[in-house]
Amino acid sequence: MQRGRRLAFSVYAIGFFSLSLEPIFGLLIPLWVLEIGVSSFLVGLIVGGSSFIPAIFSIPMGGLADRVDAKTLLIYAGAGTALCTAFYPFLTNPWLLLLLHMVVGSLSASLWISAQAYVAKLGADQERHRLMGNFSSATSLGTFAGPLLAGYLLDGWGFRLTFFTCSLWALMVTLIASLLPRTDAEASLSWSQLRPNFGDFKKAAPLCIIPAIQLVIMATFLRLSTYAIRGSYYPVYLKGIGFPAFSIGLLSSINSLASSFSALCTGRLSRHIQPSYLLVLALSLAIVPLALTPAFSSFKHLVILSVLWGAGIGITLPLLLSILANATRPEIRGLSVGLRTATNRFSYSVVPIFLGTLIQKVGLSKGFYIIGIVQMLMVVALFLYARIVFSRDPVRE
Repeated sequence: MQRGRRLAFSVYAIGFFSLSLEPIFGLLIPLWVLEIGVSSFLVGLIVGGSSFIPAIFSIPMGGLADRVDAKTLLIYAGAGTALCTAFYPFLTNPWLLLLLHMVVGSLSASLWISAQAYVAKLGADQERHRLMGNFSSATSLGTFAGPLLAGYLLDGWGFRLTFFTCSLWALMVTLIASLLPRTDAEASLSWSQLRPNFGDFKKAAPLCIIPAIQLVIMATFLRLSTYAIRGSYYPVYLKGIGFPAFSIGLLSSINSLASSFSALCTGRLSRHIQPSYLLVLALSLAIVPLALTPAFSSFKHLVILSVLWGAGIGITLPLLLSILANATRPEIRGLSVGLRTATNRFSYSVVPIFLGTLIQKVGLSKGFYIIGIVQMLMVVALFLYARIVFSRDPVRE
């Protein structure tokens, strides 16, 4: 019993420290890039750089987590993330910073994939469901606490200490993972195993012709496009109008809190609203408040916008996972999740670059408004396609 509790606590701690690196980097990297003084285009390029490699290799990363013991991957990915993060405050050359951020993005992505893979292999079905639920809660707590701590440290102690603390945050994953028992996969990790398995791409390709999965891919792109904006030019805008880093981190934490609560309401809402309608409403709720951000400068109004964005984002994920599960057989659901993850990373890599180019031409405020209009036009197209998909196969909905 005590061993089981110790294992559960360790798994929850992995959840707390792993995904929370994303919002922490989403706060620190744009502000550091702003600090060293680069163009709007380079801000987007550097921020998007963290997703270049994961956008291509998310599917093989998932396959690697199946073939090699996830504990081993957690240890190496955590140590690599910790080591590389410590170099951030010493790099002021934007191209070297881009290279470093690409490496860190790949390591942190594999860290999160490995964490999910480890939990998925634990216990019987009923026990696994409980672990996954608590793991998700611990993850939400981490994404709430991480940006708050980073913002507080940045205001009081500067970038160097904050990045070092972030490095220790990642190292906690390695320390905790070293205490975990191994799963039933192969324990060793060799360079030959790190080569991408292109057979995984071949297996995933047929999924792209399934209409419901096409819908999930389009909706996932839109969902993550809002994350990409919040992790790039949103902190830049807030810093430009005089907000301290702690306030920016607090707004990020409020997002996480709102999305956690709204996700719990998705099941009840979907019983009263058709999932295709609910998906469109939730995406609109995430897009519109974010696009309107430059119209407001008071913290009170920005909190309201953050809550609305978080509520929309929280509803979309369970809906997308449900549609994905209904559209695929159990034996290929891992590949379908890898495909969705690749879409996540693709969106996070291209949207900041597009927005940076736009901002350089029309300015920050107009850039937010224009990309919001483009996103809403895509939502309309998504809605029309969803009606076609579900009218052909109403059971899917």
